Amino acid sequence: MFKENILKEKTIIVTGGGTGLGKSMATKFSELGANIVITSRKSEVIEKTASEITSNYGIHISQVNNWKKQALESIPDAFSGKRKKHDADQQELIDELYKQIGQLKVENDFLKKNY
Repeated sequence: MFKENILKEKTIIVTGGGTGLGKSMATKFSELGANIVITSRKSEVIEKTASEITSNYGIHISQVNNWKKQALESIPDAFSGKRKKHDADQQELIDELYKQIGQLKVENDFLKKNY
C-alpha cells in the first residue's frame, strides 16, 4: 500500500507506544523506515515493545534510545524562536552563495568573450 521506506530519515514520536494502537502505529512506522521514539508510563511495557520492534526491523535498542535522546533535545527548538533564527541564517547563507555564483558567472562569461 505504501512505498518502501517512505518514512526513511523521519523521526516519529508515539506516546502510549507500549501497547494497543500506539504499539501498532510504532510498528507500522518502523516497517515504513521511520526512526521511532516510543514513550509510555510503564518502563517494562516500553522495553518489551522496543525489543520487539528492534528485533523485527534490524535496529538495535541503543538506536531507539539515541533517537529518543535526539528527539528530546530538538523538540524544544521546534517550538521556540531558535528554529526561525536558524532558518533565517540558512536563508542568508543561501542568498550569499547565489550572489557569489552570479558574480563568478559574470566573470567567467567576460573571460570567455575576451580571451
